[in-house]
Amino acid sequence: MQAAGVPCQESEPALGVHAAPTGPLDPDACDASFALAREFFDRHFPEETYRFARCGSWILDEQLAEYLPGDSNIMRFQRRFHLTPETRDGDADILSRIFGASADAGLEALPRRTTLQRAVIDHLRAGRHWKIGFGWLEL
Repeated sequence: MQAAGVPCQESEPALGVHAAPTGPLDPDACDASFALAREFFDRHFPEETYRFARCGSWILDEQLAEYLPGDSNIMRFQRRFHLTPETRDGDADILSRIFGASADAGLEALPRRTTLQRAVIDHLRAGRHWKIGFGWLEL
């Protein structure tokens, strides 16, 4: 992991971060969630120290900055993390998360109600692809 920009060893315990498909992603809610996680693991797993949290998600695709305002909750969430160079194909993941659609769904049938929906569709129509990004943060 150190080679990927993470200041810890691969064997060091780290909390996995998952952004739920529903619920708030605003900064206060995220702060509260991280605080609850630290409290929970400190109480129930006192023998382990968790200094870091890791996340792999379409939300960490740096290309989102081309479409979303810097003060959007998604961009504020992304900036919490130190992104690593690792990525994976994310078209199917973002279509599933944003539209509940499969990668086989025709883009013309998808709704374009939100800035994010329009961004996802326009990006794919331009022949580009979404990525699952990876990052870490210090707790």
